[in-house]
Amino acid sequence: MSEPLLRVKGLRTEIPGGPGSVVAVDDLSFDIHQGEILGIVGESGSGKSMTALSIMGLVAPAGRVTAKRMEFDGWDLTGLDEAAMRRLRGREMAMIFQDPMTSLNPVLSIGFQLIEQLRWRLGLSRRQARRQAVELLGRVGISGAERRLDDYPHQFSGGMRQRVSIAMAISCEPKLLIADEATTALDVTIQAQITDLIMRLCEESGMSVMWISHDLGVVAGLCDRVNVMYAGRLAESADAMSLYAHSRHGYTRGLMKSVPRIDRRRQRLEAIAGRPPSLIDLPKTCPFEPRCAYSTPECGAKPAPRRNFGENHIAYCWADLPAEEGVE
Repeated sequence: MSEPLLRVKGLRTEIPGGPGSVVAVDDLSFDIHQGEILGIVGESGSGKSMTALSIMGLVAPAGRVTAKRMEFDGWDLTGLDEAAMRRLRGREMAMIFQDPMTSLNPVLSIGFQLIEQLRWRLGLSRRQARRQAVELLGRVGISGAERRLDDYPHQFSGGMRQRVSIAMAISCEPKLLIADEATTALDVTIQAQITDLIMRLCEESGMSVMWISHDLGVVAGLCDRVNVMYAGRLAESADAMSLYAHSRHGYTRGLMKSVPRIDRRRQRLEAIAGRPPSLIDLPKTCPFEPRCAYSTPECGAKPAPRRNFGENHIAYCWADLPAEEGVE
């Protein structure tokens, strides 16, 4: 297999807060290869968005990001200054943020914001950039794109603003697209259009995607591989088929049981008991142990080992989950 487009090893992100630092991401390692769509799933506060912001160099100045290795397409991201990161952002790697109102300038028209990026990043003339901006808005499902270019963000609905943000992110066809809950605010029809567009871009241009989502159904249909995060740590990683067929971590199993399925009648959904641990004082042992239905004596006594379950399927877990309860 070729060298990964993005290689992250030992990523740790700390944010000052209260009596101590919040460890938002703790010793996280993963790779993304060219053309691959990697799903990142987990509860709110599990470190998904902070992982993305750490890679993009967008963590608040008070935060501290360290890594044994964080390389993107030959660039050592840990050693780049802000000027160098700005050259990479937008052109080589781009991000779709959760809230489009914080990523769109409210006092500038949609067209100005799209055209400015196309002219600056790709060197297009104003006429060329405007034509491409209209095409981009059409690709993400905005009707009357030529007319809507002169509108402002407040004149769009929340879902339409999100589509504009998606158009801006893919405008320069970046090598890596980080999508943070990109389709959460969209109805299912537009959601399907966007996921189809993302898959087509991956096939046509070899773009890689980090897809952050709570929607396990979308992840199953879109992603090649899935990382499950809990309390800032990697709990399980596998190709999508293996993960959904037989998850190997108690937390992943809990997430699967909380999702309704059309192939089972009278299925009762199960909530995960308890609440996530404080990120200020994370345990050295498995952080999910107090909530886990499969915990063993080792879980609360020693750090969970990395266990391999076939090719590219790993889990940090002591327990041997029963196969008959797996997700088929």
